[in-house]
Amino acid sequence: MTIQNYKMINCRPTTTTYNNTDGVDFDESTNGKLSNAFLYTGDDSMATKNEEAAGTIDTKNILHEKVVCYSNSVGCKIGTKTMGKTMDGVTFRDIDVVKAGRALNIDAYDTAVVQNTKFEDIRIEAADSSMIALSEDEPPTWRTAANTSIIKDTYFTNVSSDVKKPINLHGKSSTANITGVHFSNLSVQGKAVTSQTDSDASWSINSFVSNIVFDP
Repeated sequence: MTIQNYKMINCRPTTTTYNNTDGVDFDESTNGKLSNAFLYTGDDSMATKNEEAAGTIDTKNILHEKVVCYSNSVGCKIGTKTMGKTMDGVTFRDIDVVKAGRALNIDAYDTAVVQNTKFEDIRIEAADSSMIALSEDEPPTWRTAANTSIIKDTYFTNVSSDVKKPINLHGKSSTANITGVHFSNLSVQGKAVTSQTDSDASWSINSFVSNIVFDP
């Protein structure tokens, strides 16, 4: 499925932070592409999912590129539903996050191994609560979640943010963990971020995260 030259303007709530008005969600899909889009949404702009616990088609090879997004919730997201065995090769490339509650997210709370995710050439103008969040430790309260997902090999390349908001890397346990987080040319407010202790960024990393790499 290819969606291109696409504009979506959804209603935005005035009394809550979201209202289930997502932009484009590839769900149990393979070889999907969204290109050249403007997404103005009450909820997530883009949220790739595995929706069903039984009979899931494992999502693979999804490309979002040349997108401008303005969102109450997440700009670029995998989850919150990560059923099935794998979610492999989801890419967000050449994205402008004009405004989001959270800019770049993987919310992995079900059973899939979420792997080979790429966030490339992304510019963040405004975010309310986080710049980057890979999360396994806050499962949804509104449904049952297996909460055994793993996040593996995630790449952030040429990502810049005009605001200094937290980068949250939170695994759940020694088995439901996060491994292989790669940063290359990451900057916050015009300053290069070169390590996970660099004070130019705001970090929150728990003990269930390993192999954080800063590539030249």
